Amino acid sequence: MAANFPKLIITTGPEEGKEFDLSTGESFLVGRSDENDIILDDSSLSRRHASIHQKEGVWFIRDEGSRNGTIVNSTALTPAMTTPLTHLDVIRLGIYEMRFATQSFTNDEVKNFKPAEKAVTPPTLPTNEIATNKNSKNQSEPQTDLLDNPLTTDHQELKEDQKQLLPENHLEEKQKTGKSLLVFTLIALFFCVIGLVIFFSYHRSQNTSQDQDPGAQETSETEEVTQEDPPSDQLPPPEEAQTKPDTPPADTNAVQQNISEALTTVPKTQGPLQTAAGKQSENLPIPTDDGAEKAANNDAQTSPNVPTQQDDSFTTTPVSTVTEQPSTALREFTVLLDIKTEPYPATIYFKGERLCTAPCRQQASVNANDTYTLAADYDLRELNDIYRKKVEFTVKPNTDVLELTIKAEIGQLKVSKLPMRIEFYLEGYYDYDQLKANPAKINDVAYGKSIYLPYGKYVVELREKTQIAGSQNTITQIRFQREYTINQDNPTIDLNVTDRDLQFFPANIKSDPPGAEVFYSDEKMGNTPFSGLLPLGPHQIKLIKEGFFPTIIDIDMRMNSVYETTVTLKTSKMGELINEAREQIRNAQWPNALDTLVNALKFGGSIKEKSEVYFLLGSVHNNQKSFDQAVPYLERAKENPDYYTQAALELVRSYHGLTKDIEALKLIVEVLANLRPETSADLRKEANNVFRLISPVKSVIYIYTEPEGAKVFINDKIIEQASPLILSDLGLGNYRIQIEKSGYQTYKTNQNLKIGEFVLIKVRLTPEQL
Repeated sequence: MAANFPKLIITTGPEEGKEFDLSTGESFLVGRSDENDIILDDSSLSRRHASIHQKEGVWFIRDEGSRNGTIVNSTALTPAMTTPLTHLDVIRLGIYEMRFATQSFTNDEVKNFKPAEKAVTPPTLPTNEIATNKNSKNQSEPQTDLLDNPLTTDHQELKEDQKQLLPENHLEEKQKTGKSLLVFTLIALFFCVIGLVIFFSYHRSQNTSQDQDPGAQETSETEEVTQEDPPSDQLPPPEEAQTKPDTPPADTNAVQQNISEALTTVPKTQGPLQTAAGKQSENLPIPTDDGAEKAANNDAQTSPNVPTQQDDSFTTTPVSTVTEQPSTALREFTVLLDIKTEPYPATIYFKGERLCTAPCRQQASVNANDTYTLAADYDLRELNDIYRKKVEFTVKPNTDVLELTIKAEIGQLKVSKLPMRIEFYLEGYYDYDQLKANPAKINDVAYGKSIYLPYGKYVVELREKTQIAGSQNTITQIRFQREYTINQDNPTIDLNVTDRDLQFFPANIKSDPPGAEVFYSDEKMGNTPFSGLLPLGPHQIKLIKEGFFPTIIDIDMRMNSVYETTVTLKTSKMGELINEAREQIRNAQWPNALDTLVNALKFGGSIKEKSEVYFLLGSVHNNQKSFDQAVPYLERAKENPDYYTQAALELVRSYHGLTKDIEALKLIVEVLANLRPETSADLRKEANNVFRLISPVKSVIYIYTEPEGAKVFINDKIIEQASPLILSDLGLGNYRIQIEKSGYQTYKTNQNLKIGEFVLIKVRLTPEQL
């Protein structure tokens, strides 16, 4: 059956891979509320988050005033904004990412997909065109989630409708009224400026009139010095006021000139001036060009030496004492903060106030080259806690957009399966506060949904209420317990527990020294270090290792919890000396090992321990080239079946060292012919090495028949000795072997021998048919 298109496919978030068929209608509402057509149940989405609709064959998506916004590819939609959708577009709603598909596609198409720049336009459709298919009546219901949609799109559309219903003459009257208010404001501003100019002209004329006093000349000379390089934007005193004391304070031409200068200076006003008396002149302009600032600084440096003229009514202060105050406003500008948080949305705080819920784009006032701190609060809902992550950033000058990504040290716990009637408890010890326990009971566990947890160590417990036998009371028992660590290397924990898992427990058993056999209920489970599952209940675990006493471990496990133990194996006095001698042999300390083994024979031990001492004594003598002294010890060790093969191989070395090659060949052939299937690979390899020591070039064939006494022919030549027999000193080549015995069928075979090869031929002859 062909797939339906178009569709939405969840690519990131809970229910990854789920598809929503859009071919069933023309408009769909998306959000976390049950009233939506597409329900995404997560708190990062608004109840009514976005809408998707079709118009004239083109699909559009619109943000319905969501709290966390809607992002298409890299384009963020503001509330009530709309953009068209094209094939393979990626839509981000909260923690969800979805892909819009109009046809089938491949992974290569997704990798090579390059989204085109989106055209974002305000909505033109009425609200009723994006109603849901299944519940159109929901469109008329009031929006109750004020937190999700503080400025509803319905209200915006209502204002547009009301504007359309107003008569045209009413709109014209409103426009005329606005123009009238603007003209009135400009006229009032003009007269205010004229008033200020007249006031300052009169004030400067009064200062000039003081030239009639004896000290007037000095004052004038001082003013001439300070005004050699006057600020370009500062109003100079009228020339008439300096030369003609009887001139009226406000000459008409001077006033008009001052008005022109004032009108030129007003647009450059940056802030108030600070006078020498400490009072602000709010209406005086501050020079902004470099020349004016330099002149003001020069005037400020010379002003302390300028004498002032005092009067009973006021104190005259030269204009040159006016200095510019530094303003931080010159460094402050607005930047757009593009904030993203991982692994899920968080609430952002800036300058101690809530800024937005990330991912978000928000404007902020900053100063160039200053360092700021963003705080992201992650809601740990299951733990009823808040995790705060702080990051610092520095804003460079002329920055328009600043992208900030906050990555919190937060992992996740995913529950795949839990038994029925189980209560889920969690206790965490965060990395940033390891001494504080953070217990929580997890209710309403959603399978497959992530439980976000800060990095740290956690104890997971599954508890079950059981009824006490013979009573109506119940007790809570721990049925499952595990410790987990969440960190950068292991950020995700998958919890999958079945009813069967509650009947077993994991056991980790180590021994010192390692290599002990582990037996459970007389059945061998493996060797130490051992890891495996054992049934709940009381048990006895037995550890057995050669040279040590058997060790029994009593275990009584009532819940599925990890059992770990390390057992130090003990031994007898002879066993201790044997272990000591083995260590000396590994280090080639032959005399010391010999003394230790001789001393071991003075203590009582088991038959197996004594046989081991004899074998080790023979080995030490062989390594010291004392072959004749090695033989009696190895003969005694060979009597014990547990040490037969090892002792026989050492005895072959002794015979070879004594040049008794016939005895050595017979013994090595006997060993090779009697190797059992369970013989270890290391022991088989050692036996072959000993054979090549005895016969490095020639090959050997050992023929054994059942029954014995058969005639053997090699390359059609009869061998005098009947089976069993050893054919030695055979060179390279192909050999035809024929075995005959009266009353039995003839057996034939071919053997292609190599250098120093041992061939075993075991034949069970078949009786002739009567």
